[in-house]
Amino acid sequence: MADGSGLSRQLDERIAHARRGLTFPAGAKAARAAAIWVFIFGVFWLSGLQGRLGEVWKAASGLTFYIGLAATFLTGLRSWRRPSDQDARDLIDDMIEGRPLSAWADRPAKTDEEGWRLWSAHRERMAAMAARAGALSFRRHWKEADPFYLRAIIPIALLAAGIAAGPKAGERLIAGLTPDIGALFGAHTLKVEAWITPPAYTGDAPFVLTPGETANAPQGSEVTLRIISPGRPEIRILPAAGGGRSLRPEADTEGAFQALVQLNEPMRISVRFWGERASFPFTMIPDARPKVEFVSPPKLGEGDRTEFEWKLSDDYGVTKLELVARMAEPPAGAEGVLDFVAIETVGLNPTEESGAYSEDLVRHRWAGLEVFVKLRATDASGAFGESAEARYKLPEKLFLQPIARSAQEIRASLLREWREYQPPSPNDRFTKFQSEELSPVAAASASRLRAAPEGVKLAVLMIDALTYKAESYFEDPVNFMALRHARAMIDAARTKPEAEYAEDILWNVALRAEYGTVSDAKAALEAARRALEEALRNGASEEDIQRLMDMFEQAVENYLAAQMAEALREGRVSEADNQQGAQQGGGRPLGDDELQRMLDALRDLSETGARDQARQLLSDMSKMLERMENMQLQMGGGGGGPPQQGPMSRALNRALQETNRTLNDQRDLADQTEQAMRNGGDAQRLADQQRALRERLEDQMRSGGGQPPGPMGGQPGQAQSGSNQGQGQGQTGDPNGRQGQGQAGRDPSGQGQPGEGRGDGNNAAPGRDGQQASPNGGGGRPGVNADGRQGQESARSRQLLAQALDAQRRAEGALRRGDFEAAREAQREAMASLQARSGELARLADSEDPENRADREERDVLGRMSNGDSGYGDTVEVPEEMERQKARDILNELRRRAGERDLTPEELDYLRRLLDRF
Repeated sequence: MADGSGLSRQLDERIAHARRGLTFPAGAKAARAAAIWVFIFGVFWLSGLQGRLGEVWKAASGLTFYIGLAATFLTGLRSWRRPSDQDARDLIDDMIEGRPLSAWADRPAKTDEEGWRLWSAHRERMAAMAARAGALSFRRHWKEADPFYLRAIIPIALLAAGIAAGPKAGERLIAGLTPDIGALFGAHTLKVEAWITPPAYTGDAPFVLTPGETANAPQGSEVTLRIISPGRPEIRILPAAGGGRSLRPEADTEGAFQALVQLNEPMRISVRFWGERASFPFTMIPDARPKVEFVSPPKLGEGDRTEFEWKLSDDYGVTKLELVARMAEPPAGAEGVLDFVAIETVGLNPTEESGAYSEDLVRHRWAGLEVFVKLRATDASGAFGESAEARYKLPEKLFLQPIARSAQEIRASLLREWREYQPPSPNDRFTKFQSEELSPVAAASASRLRAAPEGVKLAVLMIDALTYKAESYFEDPVNFMALRHARAMIDAARTKPEAEYAEDILWNVALRAEYGTVSDAKAALEAARRALEEALRNGASEEDIQRLMDMFEQAVENYLAAQMAEALREGRVSEADNQQGAQQGGGRPLGDDELQRMLDALRDLSETGARDQARQLLSDMSKMLERMENMQLQMGGGGGGPPQQGPMSRALNRALQETNRTLNDQRDLADQTEQAMRNGGDAQRLADQQRALRERLEDQMRSGGGQPPGPMGGQPGQAQSGSNQGQGQGQTGDPNGRQGQGQAGRDPSGQGQPGEGRGDGNNAAPGRDGQQASPNGGGGRPGVNADGRQGQESARSRQLLAQALDAQRRAEGALRRGDFEAAREAQREAMASLQARSGELARLADSEDPENRADREERDVLGRMSNGDSGYGDTVEVPEEMERQKARDILNELRRRAGERDLTPEELDYLRRLLDRF
């Protein structure tokens, strides 16, 4: 169509514009079915109807939507026809009379010159008309493509539905457009139970995980995933640092899939089955290194013991505390050799603790050498912290006997050797044969000394020299045989640890040569102590604790017997004195009454769960027994039998037992009252029980409480005198049943003691100071001595008894009225008064014990006071009887409550854990 006027170019642009305009009605016609399909589901989603369907129907509707959309789209695509240039020409021709573009395209039938000129003029005129035509109209085409104006109705309707849905419109559309197809296969029924178990050393309890929430967990925690799924799920582990791996758990017998994942770095765990079903992000809680330091540097203490103070701290608790030593001046090649000495902590895995170390390190491999020492604390994860180093010379045990010194030198040569054995030859069968024929016979183990380091060889050479012609100077054949046995062990050893097994034999030889059999008894005692302490530390069963306690007590008896036998052999005490002491005290080797009380207290503490206190008492007892060595015997009146109690002490013990019994009954009644308050109960029956307890306590007050029976516990107004002793007693009573005593005694000259009167019935004689003593014997309140005690009970114990009675009366009255709250408060006051009275009576009973009245300076061979005291009262804390009784009461109360039927599972589990602790 090219010509000089540019009409052809204008017509081409006009045709192209018309073709583009026709594309939209054609596209709308092809997409009409798909648009109607989208409109229907869009309104369905925005209306919220889909949310009312089940998961399967939601998935089905979503799947239907996409299937229908694909079908309508394919149908429209098949019916789609792109507008052509002829369609565009027809659109333009329809708008202009004469159809100019058709005329432009026509050709004349005759091609003469005149006809062609006329036709050309006509074409140009038609082309000019087409180029000057107005805007094109596509109305007819749109009416054919969209006769119902859906192109406007559908957007307006969807907009209205979106406005009606409000803020949930986007959520509903997304839910509709992203159906959970897995629900058609049961994926919606998948359930994930996830919990995390922190490492045991943290002490944290396991906790349940919530999908999607980030959990902070200690490093080393274990995640447990239990998945109930219709099919085998996939577990993807995605570390934050990148990478990842997948797990395909197998189903267990119950049809559930379970997997364990160890947390050592931040990560995310994804559970997938037809898409991601749950996600668990994790971050790590760092485990700080323990901190440990010397509070005081190591020093040489009593008995060649190494002593220092330390303190430590850790976020989760220290599992191991060690003293790390290295030689200050090591030989060439031994610069990096370290030695570790375990230090026992008081608590189990303490998070913060300080303590004092005092141990005998004379058996250390570097005893007698200068060393650098530091503390190392290790937690359960293996992380450790160290203190600063301190220079210290390890003490060395001094032996006087030649054989003992020689055995010690052999030990030192063996232990201080740091080099290992040379590797054996491939042909070395470690056996000495009689024949090298086809059937050799093994005669003995081959010597490995040729591969041993120099220190081990020197030890063997020293043993050979020491045992050469031993019959001339070995008095004890046991030591000779032990040395030869040690030599054989070293000769047959293939490694240095095997050679060091002989160290224990050499040490025992040195002790036996120096001290005799006492060292054996002491070694057995130390072994029993360590076994018992280890059991207490590790929470062994009650049966094991009982068995080890019996072994320890027997070891103590054997040790004391060995000490006594050694004293007899060395002439520090005669056999006659020993027999006399046995006749006075019962002849039992364990003759220290205070030591026996410590053993009883140790048994009670271990049985009632106070194991930290038991370990401390065990340590104190061991130190006390060590101080008994090398003490001279000064036989006194102490013995091995039980202490003889006077009538006053017996009366106090009876009052203490009665008070404890009433306290236990009052506790039981308080529990019944609380249960009746919760569930409804018979208040009158409880009031009768309260009255019975009160009357029992009143009988105790009327009987004199802790007054002794007989002459010193008589009724008011009675008086007795003893002419043989030169003593008289006068008693008076007050309306409350309280009793007073006046006592007078004579010294050998027949004179009364200062401040004392001589009782004469209800009268009192003047004392030496010229003052008239009152009938009460104290010059003060009736029946109260100058030290504030009434008779044998103190004024405080009587006051506490009166307070308990008053509280019981108020509790009884409240129960009569049905006021459970007031009754519980009064019962608590009564229990508090009874408990305080029990402690006061226990204190008085201890003070009246004959073995506590005097502290003579004479000691026997075991280092004990002649009156049975051991002289360690200021350093060893023995729990009082009241404390041990309280522990028993708590244990019995826990057992009683655990047997109640109305407990919730949480309460029952808590009580059982408490019982396990005790």
